[in-house]
Formats: sequence, C-alpha cells, structure tokens
Amino acid sequence: MKKLLTILALALVATFAYAQGTVILQNGNASFLVSTNGAPGQGAAAVTAKTALGFDYAVLIASYGGPVPSSSPLDAAWSGAVLTGVNFAVTAGGISGQGGALGAGATGWGAPTGLNYTDATEKYFMIVGWSSNLGTTWGVVSADLASNWATLPGTYAFFGTSAIGYGFSGGGPGSLPATSLFGVSQGMPGGLTGGFDLNYVVVPEPSTIALAGLGGLAMLMFRRRK
Repeated sequence: MKKLLTILALALVATFAYAQGTVILQNGNASFLVSTNGAPGQGAAAVTAKTALGFDYAVLIASYGGPVPSSSPLDAAWSGAVLTGVNFAVTAGGISGQGGALGAGATGWGAPTGLNYTDATEKYFMIVGWSSNLGTTWGVVSADLASNWATLPGTYAFFGTSAIGYGFSGGGPGSLPATSLFGVSQGMPGGLTGGFDLNYVVVPEPSTIALAGLGGLAMLMFRRRK
C-alpha cells in the first residue's frame, strides 16, 4: 500500500512539473529596451530608469492557431498574467523577470511533451508594462485601465504594451531550456525583435472635471440667451 502511495505521489509531482512551461522575461539587450514616451518637457523617448517611479511588467498569453488576439490587453482572448517582472536588476530600459536569465514557470503555458519545441503548447504572447504607481499587480492595473484610470485622479504614470509574439515554452520530459521572449530562436520563432514605449498617462482631478463640466454648461446657457 505504501509503495502504491509513493508511486502515485511521484506521478503527481511529475505531472505538476510538466504542467507548465518555462520562459525568460529578463532582457537587457540594447536592441530591446523599454522607453518612456510623452512626459511633459521630456522630448524624445528615453529608456526607463531603474528608480524613477519603478516599472512592472506582465506577460499575457492566448491560444495559438486561431485569430491573432487584438493589441488591447483587455481583449478576452488574453489570459491573466503568467509571468511578472520588475525593472531593477538589469540595465536601464531592460526588464528583470521571475527566475532571471534562467527563466521561470509560466502558468498556462504548457511544457513540451517531446524532445523538441513542437507541440500544442505554442502560444501568442504580449508584454504589458507600467509604472508601479498604477498598481503592483496586473489584476489591479487592468481594472484601472478598464475604467479609463478613473480610480487614479491626479496621477501621472506610464503604461504600454509590446508587439504580439508567439512561440513555445521550455521544460518537459526533455528538460528543454526556457525560451526567451526576446529574439528569434527555434523555440520562439515569433520572439520580439524590438523595444516598446510606455506612454504618459494622466488622470484629471475630479474637481478639474467638475469645473470643465460647469464651464460647458455656462457656455450653453450663454448661447441660449444670445
């Protein structure tokens, strides 16, 4: 009986180990840097600083083989965050992710079942980035985005998305290395080959919105009187 339980336990561990694949979010290559764009007086886009506001990232995935999801991170085709990163351990403009350069498990991105990056685990993916004053998790940030940042009056921040890529994860029985989301490789044929911008976001104070509304009403009344 004990032997049977041991075998079942090992089988469950093995199943869990291969249930999710591994991918690499970290990147500090000069050919793929994240920049902030559109801040007042900033001029041209500049690479994200490690300390200014702080920047967080999430990787969203969608099923491969059907229509390509839209570039909106709120598209229902995208899953929630399967990997996250904080820009503090690599060069300015780079991304430091879970597991660093060795990669980390990405929930929902199944590991290969064979010795090559070739099975049904291929996924579309997109990276979402934001300044950390918008929130610490994608769940919080996505809810704010859906409300057009209505819960963040008077906040200035940065938000943006990468292009859409596609590829396979590592891991599996063949112990394939984690695949990087950046650059084209055997495991990541649709890897990202360029950087992206985090654009300036500003939310008016409620009092400003109220004043604008009163101003509009005053103009309408003035026109009626004329």
